Amino acid sequence: DTPNGNGGTVSYGSLADATLWGAPGYEKVLQDVHTGYEDFKTNAEINLMVAKGEREAQHIIITAKNKPLRYTVTLNDLKMSDGTVFPKERIELFHEKYIEVTTNYSGTDAPIGWYPDALVPYENIVEYNENVVEPNSNQGLYFRFDIPLNQKAGLYTGTATLTIGGQNKTIPVALDVLD
Repeated sequence: DTPNGNGGTVSYGSLADATLWGAPGYEKVLQDVHTGYEDFKTNAEINLMVAKGEREAQHIIITAKNKPLRYTVTLNDLKMSDGTVFPKERIELFHEKYIEVTTNYSGTDAPIGWYPDALVPYENIVEYNENVVEPNSNQGLYFRFDIPLNQKAGLYTGTATLTIGGQNKTIPVALDVLD
């Protein structure tokens, strides 16, 4: 339980109160829409094929069931089988902020709802205690990999750790750097 600023407390849920899944970095996962993602929804893992000098991203989505969830993320270095390191400092983590779209002006069948719009650095979200997923909502975490031109080509693997309610979930990460 955490004080809510109004004299009461908020009881946050655990990992059992969440569904975790992955989505490509270019897809829009709305905060309040829970269907229609079947064509691109993946397990809660990151698998990217990238070129040297490129920046690529992938989402991990936390879907809160009926309780608010407070989360933290720990990034780790990635390594090749020969020990070559892709440093965690080259992985940028963002918390997606949402904007409400109430009218569909385009004439398409795009849904109205809360669209991801701003990418706020994770450390700022934690500093202001905004690392919370509201009940019955999706929260996108945007992992962006910045590949140096001199990065050795090959498959780098490792993990990120997502913690919800004191429980850890290991997120497998595979980054295949092409020459």
